Amino acid sequence: MIRKTKTTSLLLATGLATLAMQMPAFALDAQAFVDRIASVYKVMGYDFDFGAVSQNGSTVTVDGVVIGFNTDEVDPMSVDTTLTFEGVVENADGSFSADRLSVPDVNSEFGDDVKGEVSLTGIVAEGLWLP
Repeated sequence: MIRKTKTTSLLLATGLATLAMQMPAFALDAQAFVDRIASVYKVMGYDFDFGAVSQNGSTVTVDGVVIGFNTDEVDPMSVDTTLTFEGVVENADGSFSADRLSVPDVNSEFGDDVKGEVSLTGIVAEGLWLP
């Protein structure tokens, strides 16, 4: 139970650590953007399985995500909420950037034998960059 909570906290901290400068924009492919998120975090031991992806201009909306971990000790965690990436652009070098990621408040229970609950509020990340 403690390991799962620490892993979730590490995931959020790592996401915030991807802050960087933006470059000139090119046409945006929303699915390519979320695929890039998955590939970047796979290197760090996470396995993202995103829900339905939609795009409205430079806003990419993802309907939930299941976060798997590169270990048998921690079960995948389902986050049944909407992830909204605003100001998403594909840069000249093939990287992606987003002005802002916002997530509605999350209240999630976890664990089979020992139950736990995680509550996160006011989740926002700004200046995201994906190589």
